[in-house]
Amino acid sequence: MILPLTFGNGTYVFALVENITGNTYANIATQRYAMHSKNINSYRLRSNDYVSYNESSTFYQTAKSLKTFDAIKDYIIKNFHYDYISALLTKKNNFEPADLEKCFQEKKGICDDLAALTVAFARINNIPAALVIGTANNNSHAWVEIDGKIFDPTIEVQRIKRKYEYIHERYY
Repeated sequence: MILPLTFGNGTYVFALVENITGNTYANIATQRYAMHSKNINSYRLRSNDYVSYNESSTFYQTAKSLKTFDAIKDYIIKNFHYDYISALLTKKNNFEPADLEKCFQEKKGICDDLAALTVAFARINNIPAALVIGTANNNSHAWVEIDGKIFDPTIEVQRIKRKYEYIHERYY
């Protein structure tokens, strides 16, 4: 299991818990870890559970051919569509790792699919990017953060013009 320490330098607390019943858990062990890294954004350059890829991924060579983040954005906007049916069938607040292979092959996805694929494309080109999960206008959502700026592939592929208020909850 890969645990990206996405809040930068500082102390992290890891707990091993056992499910007793329903929503009741017992703490089995706790470990504190003080992280001090010169490059706190190194997690934004690696594959992880939510942005999973390797050199044998079907999209790897396509991603490698797009050298800049502007080229990646243009490729996503021009070649992908929002999957409205999957959006209707997906439970709200239930983000699971995206199937990047499926998203790439079908050229469609929901917010977390499109955002995770965009992040994978960036990381393959050594461009630090984060998959962000949170809310946009009070709805569960996922988007991309790069250099402190938001790129929302869902909004872009749907060509939505209204402004969104983003609230960050988790970074991957």
